[in-house]
Amino acid sequence: MTSHNEGTPEYSTRLDKGDYESRVHRWSKKSAEVYNNPFPVKTVNFIDWDSPEFAVTPDDDRWIMPSNFDLGASEWYQQLPREKQIEIGMYRYAHVAKVGSEFEEALISGIALRNQLLPSDSEEKRYSTHEAEEEERHILMFNEMVNRIGSKPHGAPSWFRNMSAYVGFVARRFPVAFWAVVLAGEEPIDHTQRRLLEMGRNGTPVHPMLEKVMQVHVAEEARHIGFADRFQKQNIDKLSPLQKKLFAASLPLILLLASDAILKPSPKAVKAMGIPKEVAEQVWWKSETGRKTRQDLFINTGRRADILGLRNGDEKTGAPKNKLGQLAWRLSGLSPSK
Repeated sequence: MTSHNEGTPEYSTRLDKGDYESRVHRWSKKSAEVYNNPFPVKTVNFIDWDSPEFAVTPDDDRWIMPSNFDLGASEWYQQLPREKQIEIGMYRYAHVAKVGSEFEEALISGIALRNQLLPSDSEEKRYSTHEAEEEERHILMFNEMVNRIGSKPHGAPSWFRNMSAYVGFVARRFPVAFWAVVLAGEEPIDHTQRRLLEMGRNGTPVHPMLEKVMQVHVAEEARHIGFADRFQKQNIDKLSPLQKKLFAASLPLILLLASDAILKPSPKAVKAMGIPKEVAEQVWWKSETGRKTRQDLFINTGRRADILGLRNGDEKTGAPKNKLGQLAWRLSGLSPSK
């Protein structure tokens, strides 16, 4: 009788779904437990998912969204019964995590396809491969949190998933724009998570599992944001005058699309949470408070645009004003009103 080791395909036998899922789970577990890193590892941090403090229960008030944060700031949410606030809060946090994981999947595809054009001794290739590896772990982390919450949230809107197929093309042909797209997604998430973590430090109840996931993500995203920022500053002068004009004009549109995809729930998600249309419009960008919230997401992006000569210019670096960029930011509603 021929024996099979765990890694050998058994082409002659089709397993039932339960056995197949069980076997794939064992491989996942082994991949996590036995990890070979080609570079020295200083520390290994992990989340103890089965810790009692991370237990998810349906009657935990720490899932209620803060009264000055996202949907929690709406009068509609605040007037809901406690049980409904918890249910929607769990769904909302799980939804953002799921959309974040889908954004990072698109990011990884762009990195992989661009890296095919880089020489093996490129520091950019080595770093971006590390970043992709970290993003893969973020995806696993986000998915684990979503699964433990159990809300089965809808993910990103369909238009985002369809556009993701073209990320590799942008990464190869227009790398400066690619890393701008990366920042357009990473900075709103980073801004939102840092704000919620600060609330937690100041006494706002935040579920420990959610808090730990955000802490891990924020710590590693700092490097990712730093690289994307430096890449643009390092390579902006390689753009032709026409390319720079197009970049300046399109950047605010990229930011609008990114904030809609990542932080604004899709129509399916709005329906799943039972949010009235007028409430969704008020929270996500159409009210004065909503517009101010979106402007705040891209404060750092605006400063970078000035330094790159894509908007108001910068006296310290000598970057000139860009009238087309100024107009685009004003028309987008992302520039604060004077």
